[in-house]
Amino acid sequence: MMKAHATFFWQFLTRFHSTGAVLPSSRRLSRALVRHVGAARKAPIRVLEAGPGTGVVTRELLARLRPGDQVVIYEANDKFVEYLRKRFEADPEFMPWKHAVRLVHGLVQDCDVAGFDHAVCGVPFTNFQPDVVRVILDAMWSRLKPGGTLSFFEYAGMRKARAVTARRPTRERLKAVNALTREFEARYGVGSDLVLLNFPPAHARHCRKPARV
Repeated sequence: MMKAHATFFWQFLTRFHSTGAVLPSSRRLSRALVRHVGAARKAPIRVLEAGPGTGVVTRELLARLRPGDQVVIYEANDKFVEYLRKRFEADPEFMPWKHAVRLVHGLVQDCDVAGFDHAVCGVPFTNFQPDVVRVILDAMWSRLKPGGTLSFFEYAGMRKARAVTARRPTRERLKAVNALTREFEARYGVGSDLVLLNFPPAHARHCRKPARV
């Protein structure tokens, strides 16, 4: 695990825009993000994950899988992709599922398949422009089945904290991102989890795609 933290921290230093945090998500936040995966299942499920980093959320996702389930993972950072590939070859928690997982080095908005039961997003929205956040959310949402769930995270109090020290363009960007995710949650939200044992503390937000009438 220390190696995972070192890998993550180095990417934070060299690619802060896409990494967005000093440390990976805690185990409690990771579990909160995947709590809908496989719940009330009636058949094998398909899961889409974006921005897995070193795989801390992926590990919890894999723990909820059953034979016949499938996962597609999109990661834009080549170093994280390389790290994850090694985990699927050598990590006892990952190896049993390597044939059920498709790991893609790329952006989730380029996903070429649909029909997922669940989508889990580890992308740091506060690092991006609002239009990019909307593209990511829309991409994952459009690939869900009716009744499917989408879970993502937001750091608690991030916008207020950065409003004190950040320049005006950053404050305006964070305000717009916050408004976008709040609107999305207001339309489709089915609950959230506040995880204090994370650095920094974070909310896991859960949304459900309406079933067809």
